[in-house]
Amino acid sequence: MWKYTSYLKKGVSHEKAGSVCQDSVLIKEDEYCIVAALSDGLGSLKYSDVAANTATETICELLMTCKDERLNLGADTSNLRSQL
Repeated sequence: MWKYTSYLKKGVSHEKAGSVCQDSVLIKEDEYCIVAALSDGLGSLKYSDVAANTATETICELLMTCKDERLNLGADTSNLRSQL
């Protein structure tokens, strides 16, 4: 139903070192909304790819749940911040 695209590219230093891409992008959708989250990895720290994936998954799940409560993000993000 929705049209979107995303793209991740492993950095040059990660290519040379043979390490994984530590960034994460996730898009979730249903018939009413689409939510996207992007997390930049934590440099070359161990498990930063896991942390980035956890962050994007958590944000998308939270926002998909909140949409059912008609969360109004508007200019005041304090409600969202407190839930995060």
